[in-house]
Amino acid sequence: MVKLQPLLKYCMRPIPALVIPLLLSACNSPNSSLYKTQSNSLYQVSQAEFEQLVRNVEIKTKILEQYANWRGVAYRFGGTTKKGID
Repeated sequence: MVKLQPLLKYCMRPIPALVIPLLLSACNSPNSSLYKTQSNSLYQVSQAEFEQLVRNVEIKTKILEQYANWRGVAYRFGGTTKKGID
């Protein structure tokens, strides 16, 4: 039995060297369903941002149209018409 202990220690020595890289590589394996979920959520975020930008462009267009209608109107204290506006 005494002679078996050094042999077992010798045989057990490479096991951690094999197990640790195996565990570390398992942490790096991709999960395809996770990527599908992320890509869909990224698409939804991009879609929401796009819709927000479109709304912003529509609002800016309306503001610029209003500005173009009132551009050049003279200043008049208390005025509210195109003859003069405050």
